[in-house]
Parts: sequence; structure tokens; C-alpha cells
Amino acid sequence: MKKILLIVIPILLLIGCSTEGNIKIVNKTEHALYFTIKGNDYVLKGSEDPDNLPEKKSVSINTGKKFLFWGGDDKKVDLSLEGETFMMQEGDLSGNPTGDYFTETTLIVHPDETTKVHAFPTHAGVKIVNISDRFINDLSVSKNQGNFIPIIYDIAPGDSAWSRLSPSTNDNPITYEFRVVLDNYELYYYGPVELFVDEQYVILAYY
Repeated sequence: MKKILLIVIPILLLIGCSTEGNIKIVNKTEHALYFTIKGNDYVLKGSEDPDNLPEKKSVSINTGKKFLFWGGDDKKVDLSLEGETFMMQEGDLSGNPTGDYFTETTLIVHPDETTKVHAFPTHAGVKIVNISDRFINDLSVSKNQGNFIPIIYDIAPGDSAWSRLSPSTNDNPITYEFRVVLDNYELYYYGPVELFVDEQYVILAYY
């Protein structure tokens, strides 16, 4: 019996068990967040009421085997993340935002730990919802009475689309106007409106 135990115990030490780390995305904006981890796409809705708790989503990542004398390995995980009023932003050595935005990054996930990503709003935005039976060629935007520039194209009946905008601030006020061009080149105008960070102007197109 003792010989059997001597053989079984070392085998159990070598088998080990799987370990996991977690990535938790916390949406602290009032609008939708979109992210991709390990080829899986997720949508995290926003909170229209800022007094509500933020929406969260955790994704488990396999970090390898854990044995008696050593644990699993750190894992590098690619993350694609953006929102209707959010983009990831670079920071300087002191953690201050630089104004350089991006949508792709790599996270380091540790075994038995949770890596949290808090998405605070960085932009304003516009969304168009085509609830008509007309095809929309494009949605254009004018900033501070400048020229109209197309930002969204080809919106079919029943579809919706969105675009981020630079937010207005006390130091840099911005007034936006919007123009919708239908498939027969009819024009519809909206605004003017000033949009601050995390504010989204919604156009309900029912022509």
C-alpha cells in the first residue's frame, strides 16, 4: 500500500489544475461600448441615468496550469475597445491625458486576478436612426458654421449609425449643425446644438 501511495502522490503534483484571470470592462459612459476579446464581440449598454450603477462585463482568460509549487503564467490579451462617446487615450508619465486616442491595446492578465478597465467618457456624439422607408445617402456635420463634411454614409431603412464628435468646452465652445441627404438628394437640417462630453444628439429620421 505504501508503494502505491508513493507513486500516486507525485502524479497528482504534476497534474495540476487550470487557472483563470479576468478582464472586467466597466462602462462609465451613458452610451454603448463595443469591445472584442479573443475574437468574441461584446456590446455593453450605457446608463442613460448617471445615478444608475455602471454596466459591467467580465471575461475569463485561461492562464494555464497551477501546480503545488508554482502557478499559471501571465497572459497577453489583445483588446479592441471603443464607445459612442469613448475612446482609449494615451497618458504621459504622470498619467495626464495627451489627447492621442486609439482603439487597440494589449492587456496583461495575471492568474487568479481581475484586470479592470474603466471607460470614462471622452467625446460627444451623434446617432441617426432611420425609421423611414427612405435610403439615406449620408449624414454631414458642420462645426461652428463651417462647411458640411460627411461623417456617415449609406443608412438603409431600419438601420442606425453613430459617430463620435469633439466635445464642447468652456475654453473651446463648439456648435454643431447636421445635414441629412436622402437618396433623391432632398436635404434636411438639424441644430444648431452644443454638445458636451458624453452628450449624444439623436436624429430620428422618419421622412
